[in-house]
Amino acid sequence: MTLDQLRSLLAVAKHLSFRGAASELHLTQSAVSKQLTSLQLKLGAKLYTRNGTGTELTEAGRAALTKIEPIVKQLDDFKESFRRKIPQEKKPVVVCVVGAFSLGADFLPSMIARFEKSHAGVTVNCHTGSSQQIQQMIREGRAEIGLSTYPPLTADIASEPFRIQTLVFFVSSRHPLATRRHITLSDVLACPLVIRSMMGGPTWTRDILKQLSERGFKYKVALECNGPLQVKESVARNLGVGISYIDNIKADVARKRFVVLKGADFQFTTLSYILYSKKRSLSPAAHEFLALLRQAKRIPESKNHDEIAGVTKQRVKGLLKKNRKMAWLLYPILAPLTDLLALM
Repeated sequence: MTLDQLRSLLAVAKHLSFRGAASELHLTQSAVSKQLTSLQLKLGAKLYTRNGTGTELTEAGRAALTKIEPIVKQLDDFKESFRRKIPQEKKPVVVCVVGAFSLGADFLPSMIARFEKSHAGVTVNCHTGSSQQIQQMIREGRAEIGLSTYPPLTADIASEPFRIQTLVFFVSSRHPLATRRHITLSDVLACPLVIRSMMGGPTWTRDILKQLSERGFKYKVALECNGPLQVKESVARNLGVGISYIDNIKADVARKRFVVLKGADFQFTTLSYILYSKKRSLSPAAHEFLALLRQAKRIPESKNHDEIAGVTKQRVKGLLKKNRKMAWLLYPILAPLTDLLALM
């Protein structure tokens, strides 16, 4: 005698039909019939009869029912009480973020550590990639939040200005320029360059070099690398002058592995962005992580934008007036500022 056989009799008595019993038990009618046939053989009594309108319990069936009902109820109560005593495993909460290499080197790991410390049970998975890869992951729903050095290319991704970042020329500590005090742009471009390739999408390095070429500057690219790590390793081997965001190399500079080249006629800054999908709602945990990122912004809120814009315009005007021939070097600054001013 099995519990399934007892449940089959209870279901038939409730619905007075094999069809209703089968529907409740999620079985076929033939399966219910087999269960009851086996139960009748075990008990040695006929428990039901079929008529033109349905099924009816016999006197033996009704007698069996009075005994079966409390047994099945006790078993169900036991299972329920035991289930309540076992702590239910909480479903892990995971937030996926993706950042540009420059932000993934130091900034994002520190933000994630801070967030996970104050949000027990929440795990933040972090990926790094090019701006194109970042936008693709957000569009496909593989990441909820992205930090990119380029604004989105499509209207289905929302963006917020985030932080000003600096691109620098750097060399190995053994490079001849490493000990030079006064360095010009011509000095830098006389050396072969180590840059990122465009396989992962557009880069600010390429934008800067394009401006150099349009202004008649000559340069030689010694090596194109897939990512910033390869750029660093190539520069460490003294293959040329590298171009990188300062955040990617500041730990190596502190260890005197690299030297940042500083000159009066070259300085490049870009604007990074917080990205998220317009089509998908952020999870509650992702909303909280976004709030933490907004606290870390280096772009003040809208009420201060007019003041910033005014100061910036005055500085730009002064630089243009002072040295019109070098005005093209402001392009990497003016391009992100255009995006910022558009939000005012």
